Amino acid sequence: MANVAREGTGGDGQAVPARRGLGQLRSQPFEGRPRKLALVQQLRALVTVSGRTSKVIAAQLNVSPSLLSKFLSGERLPDRSTVEALVQACEVTDEVRAQLLRLPTAALAEAHPQLIARSTVLRFL
Repeated sequence: MANVAREGTGGDGQAVPARRGLGQLRSQPFEGRPRKLALVQQLRALVTVSGRTSKVIAAQLNVSPSLLSKFLSGERLPDRSTVEALVQACEVTDEVRAQLLRLPTAALAEAHPQLIARSTVLRFL
């Protein structure tokens, strides 16, 4: 267990949870899906910059740590409400918020173009 981070104390004596960095992204889930990759990279950056552990963020989002891990690895796409909750939890600027909230729709359209085509047809009926 040499690679396991240990809990310690901050400069003020308060307990600081152990924090491991996010691992490398595997390229396979993103082949031919640049929008999905952009979404996952932005979410990972948001989590990293927040300075919080994945467990803390998962609790704030009301998702399991394993589901958050799947979002951050690209194994699953988060829905817009989950991205919104993450944006709120990390207290980003309005500009960053707007950019991040466009990404789930673009990634979903990229992964399932038939859904977008069907919704466009239904909109005109």
